[in-house]
Amino acid sequence: MREILNEKAISIPEVKEILDKIAAIEKLDTAPAAPETPAVEEPAVENPEEADKTKKYFLKSTYDYVNLFAKIEARKAKNVVEKLVAENEVPRPIAIQIVNINPDSVEELGLLFEKSSKRPSADDLQKLLFKIREYKEL
Repeated sequence: MREILNEKAISIPEVKEILDKIAAIEKLDTAPAAPETPAVEEPAVENPEEADKTKKYFLKSTYDYVNLFAKIEARKAKNVVEKLVAENEVPRPIAIQIVNINPDSVEELGLLFEKSSKRPSADDLQKLLFKIREYKEL
């Protein structure tokens, strides 16, 4: 069993960057899976060979997921998150969700602030949406 040494929230593009490196080391087949592949529950594993198959199964599943949902490259994602937090006082978890979801409208962006103690006005959301687009261009 492994011990968690630290924990940090990161965006899907950052996860993709990490998994790209792991996939290269593990020599993972990174070809996309068939779209209609049914979900298979993996059984409990007892021997090392089966453990390796299970590990590769979960790695491949996660790799396919992040490749499907990563909207921008990791470098840009980090930049957008940092600028949203530093320049716009957006809470880091919301900034990460903004990068993950890539909202196209004020309504979509507003939903991410629903449970936040600081809920921006419609005008502030519109300005923030323009800034997000600007940050992604950098």
